Amino acid sequence: MQRHHSSMIVLQLFVCVASVLFLSACGGGSGGGSGGGYSAAAIPNEPPVFAIPSQKSFLEGAPGLTLVAIDANDDNIVFSIIGGPDKDSFFIANSKVLAFVTESDYENPGDIDANNEYLVKVQAFDGLATTTADLTIKILDALEGRVIDGPISGASIFVDLDGDRIVDSGEPTGRTNENGYFKVPQITPIENIIPKIISYEGIDSKTGQSLAQFAVLSDVPGPLVCDAENCAKPDSAFITPLTSLLATTTNDEDKEKILSAFEINDSPENLLSTDIWKSAEAGSNTSKNIQRINQQIALLLQAVNTISGVNDLANSLLVVNTMSSELLSLTNSQDTINLTKRETVESLLKKVTETAFPTITISEPTLEKLVVPVANINAVFADLRVNPVGSTMIGVVSAAQSGLRTSMASFISGEISVNDFSEKNAAKTLFGEVTVPTDASDYDEDGLADIIDFDDDNDGVQDYSDEYPLNFNVHTSPVAIAATHQLRLQPVAQTKQTIVLTGTAQNNRSLTYSLVSDGSYGTASINSTTGVLTYTPSVSTTNSITDTITFKVNDGYISSSVSTVTLEIKTDPLYHYQWHLDNTKQSNFSAAGGFLGEDLNVDSVISAGVTGDTVTVAILDTGLEIAHEDLAANIVAGKSWDYVDSDTDPTSDDNDGDHGTTVAGIVASVGWNKIGGRGVAPDVSLVGYNFLESPSIANEVHAMGLDNDLASNVDIFNMSYGRNNPTSFQLGGANNLRLSAFVNGVTNMRSGKGAIYVQSAGNTWYKSGYCGPNSQSSDNLACTDSVFDPAFALPYVIGVAALNAKGLRSSYSTPGASIWISGFGGEFGIYAPAIMSVDQSSCSSGYVKNGNTGRNAFDNQGYHAENSNCNYMSQFNGTSSAAPTVAGVIALMLEANPNLTWRDVKKILASTARQVDNPRNVSVNGIEQFSWITNAAGYKFHNWYGFGVIDAAAAVSSAKAYTPNNLGAFVETDWNSSATVTATMVDSTTHYIDVPITAPAGSSDVIEFVRLRISLRHTIPNSIGIRLQSPSGTVSTILQPYTRLQSNPNADCSISATCTYFELASNAFYGEPIAGTWRLLITDHISDGTQGIFEKYQINIYGH
Repeated sequence: MQRHHSSMIVLQLFVCVASVLFLSACGGGSGGGSGGGYSAAAIPNEPPVFAIPSQKSFLEGAPGLTLVAIDANDDNIVFSIIGGPDKDSFFIANSKVLAFVTESDYENPGDIDANNEYLVKVQAFDGLATTTADLTIKILDALEGRVIDGPISGASIFVDLDGDRIVDSGEPTGRTNENGYFKVPQITPIENIIPKIISYEGIDSKTGQSLAQFAVLSDVPGPLVCDAENCAKPDSAFITPLTSLLATTTNDEDKEKILSAFEINDSPENLLSTDIWKSAEAGSNTSKNIQRINQQIALLLQAVNTISGVNDLANSLLVVNTMSSELLSLTNSQDTINLTKRETVESLLKKVTETAFPTITISEPTLEKLVVPVANINAVFADLRVNPVGSTMIGVVSAAQSGLRTSMASFISGEISVNDFSEKNAAKTLFGEVTVPTDASDYDEDGLADIIDFDDDNDGVQDYSDEYPLNFNVHTSPVAIAATHQLRLQPVAQTKQTIVLTGTAQNNRSLTYSLVSDGSYGTASINSTTGVLTYTPSVSTTNSITDTITFKVNDGYISSSVSTVTLEIKTDPLYHYQWHLDNTKQSNFSAAGGFLGEDLNVDSVISAGVTGDTVTVAILDTGLEIAHEDLAANIVAGKSWDYVDSDTDPTSDDNDGDHGTTVAGIVASVGWNKIGGRGVAPDVSLVGYNFLESPSIANEVHAMGLDNDLASNVDIFNMSYGRNNPTSFQLGGANNLRLSAFVNGVTNMRSGKGAIYVQSAGNTWYKSGYCGPNSQSSDNLACTDSVFDPAFALPYVIGVAALNAKGLRSSYSTPGASIWISGFGGEFGIYAPAIMSVDQSSCSSGYVKNGNTGRNAFDNQGYHAENSNCNYMSQFNGTSSAAPTVAGVIALMLEANPNLTWRDVKKILASTARQVDNPRNVSVNGIEQFSWITNAAGYKFHNWYGFGVIDAAAAVSSAKAYTPNNLGAFVETDWNSSATVTATMVDSTTHYIDVPITAPAGSSDVIEFVRLRISLRHTIPNSIGIRLQSPSGTVSTILQPYTRLQSNPNADCSISATCTYFELASNAFYGEPIAGTWRLLITDHISDGTQGIFEKYQINIYGH
């Protein structure tokens, strides 16, 4: 409580104090108030007190002394001069500055004793009281001078006493005034070091142009060593580009060499002490000639600074020093130096830049272009008809400082083209606004006075004398060559494409190129040096069209006449219906479209120029119309085979549609030919094997490349076929000859890298009704499994499921654990889009032909304007369509990286596939049949989709970065068998059987494919569901219940020698470890009182 009480007392005291202060500040008024009032106390006046020393030293030319006095009452102070012998030398400026009436000059003292000590008495008055002060102002001698290119104002000046070229403490510093003059304190030199006066940056006071990063310097006028009190001190120094070269030489002999080379008959000392600009203004011809040299040297220095990106004092001085050295080198081989000659300018620009900055290399074509305007402008500077300090030349200098410097920086950085650079530095561009005398001659009557014209006589040669009129026997004009080019309209809008323009010139002179007129349907730009024209179609340009641009060339002297480049911009008229290539929600003539972006994501790949070139795809099917207008250009002549007529033309003789031809169109319709649509890989090579017209194992394996020299260059086999609506297991697995063909293909073809086999998974999701406990669509169970085709129980096949235009499972697509990837197959083209592709040619054959109304307007017997010849169809579907979309993407991958092995391809597809339709879970009797699983290796898998939907952009990008054949040797565990258990399968009961497996010796213990052999007997086989669990715990459904299986497999292993089996497989374990205990789980899902017998299973794991 005591502490609390103290705090209250303090608070009360504070309030009281605050109140008193407030009343004191606000009270007042004269006269007496009532007894209880308050009033402010009167404060007595104090006189002001001077706060400056009585003696003050200033450098000559200083503006004066700021007077300071302190007044206790904070009254306003008025200063005045009231006496002293030198009072008439001063006045009060700005109320408080004791300023000189005439600028102080040490050499011409204005004080009464002429000793540079001014005595004056000043007074400070606060309105009531005064104070006086006797002051002595001492003027010190200054080192004076001027910085001249034009007179440079605002430049930083310092005297470098120790030779390190940087400002050190104690070194005199200053800044030039508006006319370029400066004054800095006098110096005491350091023994054996010649001091330099250095100027950096500033503004040309005549042109108003900034001279950033521009340094000039001079020697300090002698004597350099003296007694501080008894010798004549250095006085005036006039700093110019020429004195800069002289100051960086090492001896007087070198100084004389430089002056002699420029034909200057004057001494270095005289140049240093002469105000060249002022002397030239006064009419001195000698000074005018020296100023012309100064302007030329300055331009060269600024050019090197710009080329080299100089942005500091040290490097700017390095350029000056190097320029001096290179000029001295020139004097060893030539008596005079002419800075208007291109060869001299070229030599100096190159040598100074590359000597001072060894990391910078100027290419010869670039150097040639940089030299031209520098030499041309120096020729104008050198013109004796023009006063170098007059208004015309000031205008020329301003244009050079601004125009050339800016364009040179932009050209070096690549912001402008060679042509733009040349145009910006043409005389008319640079000097068009320069004022010239009204009587100035214009010999060639081109509107540009001779004194500022680079080519006075218009003879096409930019020389100094310009004595002859135009003579085409001496100079012929260059020629810009007209041409027609074909451009592909790429799927990514405004994809830039390039072509190379050409021209000719006398003596093979280097040409520069310039654009005269742009296109109407896109924009063009030209690399002025290389002639490469870059054309970008407009966003609105979507159809085949012809555009034109015009251009001309210049050989360094004269321009050609204008020539035209015709650009034939090509696309495919049906491309915009091909939603699988670019899904914009188009309907492709069905009732409704799909979802935006649900496509192969191939646009960026094609637009980047990856089109399947150098890759060959074989179509194993019913036929291939090798003369079809939209396929013929991609057909490899003489490499297909017809198993019906034993020739190399597999064109179908049937007229009701050719499945193989339409499949081929999805992969390889020729792109940008202004007809039809476009293939996934529009530049891929194509062959066909029509073994389905004469089906046999022998013909199939031949078509797969076994003992088939015709197929020696095939990279990818597209197999859009399979078992049709199987209702029974095929015992014994794949045919041995078929297996041999696969092994041959992946082992020997593609120079040992392995052929790629892409097969459609099937279209039997439903057959004669839906499958499942309720026989309803909502059961979400399929009627078959992809593995019912034994080929899908092999690791060599890339099994393909189908997606529709919404990015979901196509209604017919057969699922299975042996699916690898999903492509696009669409629906039926009535209510939702199918696939647009080619059809047999003419309206007398094909799916679209006379008498066939089709499912939509496009497919109506040739009545549609865009299909009047019936060569195309919009209703193709099935996993037969999905497989070629995948084959096409793989072709793009192999073009991007031809060294990929067949296993590399599978890995990239699995790694880059895009997950769709998540979550999608289906269970039967509480047991999950289908769902997205993430296995122990991180791969996502679903029996409907495999690893997901193929993503062309991701796959090709991965292929480009992929190190081929890095998976190691392909190994297998061989068949590991469970015990023969002969277990009775009872309704609603799950049995499991374990098999331990060891990884093959030398392997990395990594799974690529799991293959099983199952031996069981059951009269109602579709009641059985089979799952497999890996050692990592991943569970894969390898056979769903409620399929259309009807026949008892009768796979009997009661007698080992005659053991029979059917095969299942799974890709779901890709990347997981091989070794460990594997568990097979078998469930009888249907409560029908029917029992079966499970004998055993065997498992073989492939991997590395």
